[in-house]
Amino acid sequence: MTSILALASLLVLTSCSNKNEEPAPSSNQGNNSNTKPTIGIGAAQQHAYRVAPSNGIITTDAVTTQASGSVLLSVIARGTWSLTPDAPTDNHNNAFILVESAHSYQEWPDSKSALYVKTGAAGGTNHTFSVSFGKVGSEDTDGDEVSISMVEVKGATKIQMSSFAEKILPGGSTMLTSEPVTTTGPAVLVAWWWGTAGIPPVGQNHTAIPGNGFTLIPEATRTVRLNSNGYIQFAAAYKIVDGAGTYAASWTTTENAQLYLVAVE
Repeated sequence: MTSILALASLLVLTSCSNKNEEPAPSSNQGNNSNTKPTIGIGAAQQHAYRVAPSNGIITTDAVTTQASGSVLLSVIARGTWSLTPDAPTDNHNNAFILVESAHSYQEWPDSKSALYVKTGAAGGTNHTFSVSFGKVGSEDTDGDEVSISMVEVKGATKIQMSSFAEKILPGGSTMLTSEPVTTTGPAVLVAWWWGTAGIPPVGQNHTAIPGNGFTLIPEATRTVRLNSNGYIQFAAAYKIVDGAGTYAASWTTTENAQLYLVAVE
């Protein structure tokens, strides 16, 4: 998150790994159990800090998702979480469920990110995803910073395991590694990087390059400088694994970050 409230540095070190099981959808939802999970579409949107309107909703561009049965993952972050601590929504009436809890940024505890999931999702053409933001000051332009990143996984029914960690770069290093997750069979691993560095000069991007065989999802990634007032930058990536195992995601980066990794089966 760029300054999350226009600050430029972060000194954090916290790490945790959580296992989250969602009930499998009913038999008329999802795909055939013999189908291996595959990656679907991605979508994203941002609103910069102290930019008009003072409150409202941001919405992703329309995408085409699978008509039924997908697992939809969404990570959102807000500069002041308490202003609008609600889940993301979409235009197909899917109800997203919070996985574990929202995670405060160590340096700015009022600022948080959170992972949400919808299994057995309804989808189709012109599918959009939205998230709300509140007013952070007295002016009509004082809208909070907020970002949403959404990834679809097809041929899956549940989150098998997820992990979260907020980490700092070791001295002289350009590599951050997530906490691991363990799969029980074929799975799609979805990883997120939510950066915490200051605002780069105009024309520069934040650096977030996935490793360990992960592939960037450009449509679910926003690393370009958005606004000099501050904004929340993020990147998403995926990896398809054929069997049970324990996996982590690494990122080449120049800044500290919150890291998510989700195993979807």
